[in-house]
Amino acid sequence: MPEAALELANVRLTYKNFVALDGMSLRLEPGEVVCLLGPSGCGKTTSLRMAAGLEQPESGEVRIDGKVVTDQKTFLPPEKRNVAFMFQDYALFPHLTVLKNVAFGLKALPKAERLPAARAALKRVSMDGYEEHYPHMLSGGQQQRVALARALVTKPKLLLLDEPFSGLDISLRAEMRDDTLHLIKESQAAAVLVTHDPEEAMFMGDRIVLMDKGQVVQEGTPQELYFNPKNPFAASFFGEINMVPGEAKDGEIITPLGAIRSTELPDNTEVDVLIRPEAIHLCPCDTLFEGMPMAEVETSRLLGKSSLMHLTLLDEEHPIHIHARVQGNFLPEIGEKFGLGVNNELTFVFERSATT
Repeated sequence: MPEAALELANVRLTYKNFVALDGMSLRLEPGEVVCLLGPSGCGKTTSLRMAAGLEQPESGEVRIDGKVVTDQKTFLPPEKRNVAFMFQDYALFPHLTVLKNVAFGLKALPKAERLPAARAALKRVSMDGYEEHYPHMLSGGQQQRVALARALVTKPKLLLLDEPFSGLDISLRAEMRDDTLHLIKESQAAAVLVTHDPEEAMFMGDRIVLMDKGQVVQEGTPQELYFNPKNPFAASFFGEINMVPGEAKDGEIITPLGAIRSTELPDNTEVDVLIRPEAIHLCPCDTLFEGMPMAEVETSRLLGKSSLMHLTLLDEEHPIHIHARVQGNFLPEIGEKFGLGVNNELTFVFERSATT
């Protein structure tokens, strides 16, 4: 079995009274792309800086390609780790041309080979022809391409990217994600990408590591985190969630939306049921069956590829407001009534104590 490209083992770091990382552990296989996902302040960027050698932990180990680079006795500086770090603001040198920015990290090559290697790297990111430009002459997307070329030109085994697309507009962001992923896979480097955008993490990552308060909440493939979240935080981080009360009875979970799934919980156990908006199906009145829950449309909004319905459940002592998301241009009138069905694959049941 090959050595891990990167390992963080039980790493802890505090700043005064703030715990930045609390027993953080991570293993990255060669050629794998892992996304660190979570809210601001959860420890994503600190983990990245720890791997790069820009921070030193109070305890724990960092290993790169099987070699200890950080522990209580060892601290290898960044320039000796064969790691490329792509900062959020790209960190291009304003006084150097594009070509010299990319060539800056090639001091290990013979002088005659540095500029040709930098030109080849710029061509890979479609920035050939801009060699004599300065960073201030480039758009945000062009600067991002130059920063990526500079990161890849040294042929690192490990690439660290700190929210590299956050400063780009939406359409350019999608293009750069796609281009960057292809270039990373082509380079065969292992990569860790920090993001707070779950869609970006699902697109870029072979695996996602979801973090909160300096700890790993859940890790796995995008499919595992989306369809099998282990707690309410993990379920709600991947998009909007409806929450309705429920109770275990006779092997089922009884909710205002009906009996939604089987369960082994003891009868009378109180639960909260988290339901993704796309799990709720709207059924026309002529297809209803007896006992089917009913809802009234409060408003509907077209969101491009899908439409979002704001609904109120009927016949409830305390009205429950829920959202349903449907594909395409479907905009029913305010006050229109529908029966509701639920896709169990996108519903998640947690005992009441877990959500409170």
